[in-house]
Amino acid sequence: MVSRDGEFVGRLEHVVAEPGHGRPTGLVIARNGTTRLLPLSAVSSSDGSIVRLRGPASSYDELPLFNRPGYRVLDEELAVRMELDDEDFQIGEAEPNSAFDRESSSEMADEAVPDVH
Repeated sequence: MVSRDGEFVGRLEHVVAEPGHGRPTGLVIARNGTTRLLPLSAVSSSDGSIVRLRGPASSYDELPLFNRPGYRVLDEELAVRMELDDEDFQIGEAEPNSAFDRESSSEMADEAVPDVH
């Protein structure tokens, strides 16, 4: 995560929501050995690898500490529902990791081989 002035602010750890809500309400960032809560309103844009924030780096010096029991951690809930693990998020050529990947790979292989009877 980088500030408006291009300074590193922290590393994205989680996407969270308040209990009872399904919509994201904040981001948890790792910063200086702690996890802090950043409101979604602080985000200017994201391109998938970098989250850009609206304010200068100094405006994020006093973010509140993240109090996990007070929030739903949406990214972990999604991973559990989809039965994903770290290997499922690797980029590039690799062996199929999930049951879906294995089924899709075998179906594609069956379709790719012409029947010559």
